[in-house]
Amino acid sequence: MTDSGALAKLEKILREDSRGTLLVNNAGLGATAPLVKSEIADMKRMIALNVEALTRLTYASAPSFASRGTGTIINIASIVAIAPERLNAVYGGTKAFVLAFSQSLRQELADTGVKVQVVLPGATATDFWRKSGKPVEQLPQQIVMTADDFVDAASPGSIRGSL
Repeated sequence: MTDSGALAKLEKILREDSRGTLLVNNAGLGATAPLVKSEIADMKRMIALNVEALTRLTYASAPSFASRGTGTIINIASIVAIAPERLNAVYGGTKAFVLAFSQSLRQELADTGVKVQVVLPGATATDFWRKSGKPVEQLPQQIVMTADDFVDAASPGSIRGSL
């Protein structure tokens, strides 16, 4: 998703294949080290995935969804979108973007039949933590949810139609 050529191929598929009705933007990178201890290349890669790829895939899908009057876009943000002091500043900034983008997009598409949902999960037991520099086992276990719990928590809005 951070390779511009590969991303362009996926965008083309999303624009040209009218069978799609659901886009879930759940790819993401994180970091737990403070900004001053982070590599700029890693931060650029995080922005490319968490912001640019999400925006481009949404832009490739939304016009088709809107023209057909149906479709759902689910963007995975993070609780750090509203509590950014918990992790790396760049990560918090990217997730704040996802939240604001999703809220604005929901308004833009309100009369088109397209639903937009943004999910702000807390710590979820996935490989994300190890890759971001802090294994999930090092977190207080009472704040960690399983991936199944995350799906259960995110699903009711789309099931009830209350996105």
